[in-house]
Amino acid sequence: MLFVVLMVILSIARHDRRSQVAAISRHLPPYISTGLVTPADITMLSSMTGRRQAREWAARNAGARGRVAMKDYQLAATELALLHQKLEAGIVRKDWKVNRDAFLALMHVARDTFLGRLPQPVTPGWAERPTDSGFLRRADFAHVIAQAQAPQHYVPRHGQPPGQWPPPQPPHGPPHPPRS
Repeated sequence: MLFVVLMVILSIARHDRRSQVAAISRHLPPYISTGLVTPADITMLSSMTGRRQAREWAARNAGARGRVAMKDYQLAATELALLHQKLEAGIVRKDWKVNRDAFLALMHVARDTFLGRLPQPVTPGWAERPTDSGFLRRADFAHVIAQAQAPQHYVPRHGQPPGQWPPPQPPHGPPHPPRS
């Protein structure tokens, strides 16, 4: 019986991983134009071996901070892909753009951690040429950060428009609690 439970858990984990890989392969390519990912980086994100190699590369280039930053980058990229997967499935949250922008900003900040320490980092193992990875490009991504930090025009979950919290009280004052 324990063996059957273990096999079910492993099967669920394998299905979940395949779903994540499919989401990464399907939903991250539109972000290639931002420079935050390249086709080689998407391939790396789609493989457990590639992810491990990327964390090792980040540690060699930027130490322990680099390894943590690469984990953050990988998580943000995966969450970005899963966010789009949910949108595609019809699960839409009003604040999805805020989440998207936060994931993009985290990917940008994490990427800068790798590039900050060395004048020219070592070519990542998952990229055939130095220009195949977004981790070696020092392009200006200030627009990604600015977009993430810009005021968002959305109504918070509690239903009040921005600037209206706490909600205005009725003209006659707050209601009094019932007397016992």
